[in-house]
Amino acid sequence: MQSLLTNPFGLIIVAILTVSPLWILFDLVTKKDSLHYIYSQMEMHLKKKKYAIPAILLVILNWIWNIKKGL
Repeated sequence: MQSLLTNPFGLIIVAILTVSPLWILFDLVTKKDSLHYIYSQMEMHLKKKKYAIPAILLVILNWIWNIKKGL
């Protein structure tokens, strides 16, 4: 639980690192390209200001959170 207080984005990274290999294996077995498709769609959306600005603000808030805690 302490790790979530230190870096809340860590949970998201753990989820991505857990799911990605399984998804890659699924794509290889089914001969599909769904992971690349989803990644491309997310990248396209994050280039739009209405998604990019809140994402950047979340990262900045995380930095401020850690600076306030003295990390």
